[in-house]
Amino acid sequence: MSVELFDSHLQSRRFVTKSVLDINRPFEHVHDIARHTAKALKRPLRNPTPQSCVRFSRDALAYGEFIQGYRDSYTGDPRLLEDSARQMMNAVARDPLFAVAHAILSFVCTKLRFEIDPSRSWLEKTEFHCQRALELDPALPEGHVAKAVLFWGLSKNFQHIEAISELKRALSLQKNLPHAYSRLGTILAHIGLLDHSRAMFERGRPFDPGKTISHSIAQAYLWSGEYEVALDEVEKWRADDPTNKYAIHFALDLAILNRRMGRS
Repeated sequence: MSVELFDSHLQSRRFVTKSVLDINRPFEHVHDIARHTAKALKRPLRNPTPQSCVRFSRDALAYGEFIQGYRDSYTGDPRLLEDSARQMMNAVARDPLFAVAHAILSFVCTKLRFEIDPSRSWLEKTEFHCQRALELDPALPEGHVAKAVLFWGLSKNFQHIEAISELKRALSLQKNLPHAYSRLGTILAHIGLLDHSRAMFERGRPFDPGKTISHSIAQAYLWSGEYEVALDEVEKWRADDPTNKYAIHFALDLAILNRRMGRS
């Protein structure tokens, strides 16, 4: 196993460590990695809390299923989303106390129901795994994000206030949740708070792996009347994810607006 910390600003490595990974003890080297990271960042290393000790499963196979499923949990591809749900189900079947896996599974089931397959079974899974995640860990940030996504959907009649409250709770527990900022920005745009929406999208930028802003900010640009900026963002969105239905939807909106205004 090799772990590398790379400084994208200085374009240099901060540290590289290699070790032999024992599948029966997959977390054996976690504390050494944390110590190296804290030293490189010149930050104090906090003692682990009881919650952080049980955040991830100690069952190597359950953890492996979780990692594979998490990788595809934010995609819009129906096949990959179904694979993600299956792998998360395998993870919680092997380790029923795996709170984060329950939370991400709830989120994936919500996406499957809302965007792809509106069958009742997905809703039941969404509600069960969200509740289970927060029963296991009431302070689990991903659990509160999953609950917000559930609140802000057709099954709950888009409960804006409740969803916003859950997302703020998640971000108070953990700041580096880019999806939470994006979802909050989207909800704020839908209720007309466009300046607040754009600010929330911007706040999520530092926590995105590529330091890029969520393409969903296009809706705030569009509804603010900034059509050229919105079009530029939508074109980037479609280049990154050609089949994304929201990018296609906003592209059509902009095309209709351009036609009405006599633009080519």
